[in-house]
Amino acid sequence: MKTVSLIQQKRGGIVLMSSLAGGQGSPHLAAYAATKSFNAILAEGLWKEMKPHGIDVLACCAGAILTPGYNLAQKTKPAPGSMEASEVAEQALHALGRGPIIISGAVNKIGRFVLTRVLSRKAAIAVMSKNTGGLSWSCFWG
Repeated sequence: MKTVSLIQQKRGGIVLMSSLAGGQGSPHLAAYAATKSFNAILAEGLWKEMKPHGIDVLACCAGAILTPGYNLAQKTKPAPGSMEASEVAEQALHALGRGPIIISGAVNKIGRFVLTRVLSRKAAIAVMSKNTGGLSWSCFWG
């Protein structure tokens, strides 16, 4: 079987999962947030780099996604703007071809604007700390 790359086909799409947590320091999720920040920046660069080849690249910056893992880690009520995985996926696929970043959900769009454009970095980190303080990743490693 012959494998044909997206560049050879001159069309395709790549979706990288990012997160609102990657927009600023996120206490209790620092390593997770750093990887999500990386995905957003990678998507922006690849979006421009791959455009001449007919390939779209998109970073989906989601808020809390109601997955089994999130539900296990969550000790309090779900974060504001929490969405079902199917909703996030649908919005991301619909956004292909429209730019390098999508923020899924109206509440998350407002939150991202406030966290990155209105609040100081210190204040944004404090807000994230309040929203991530109820998470416990200990359920994954005992």
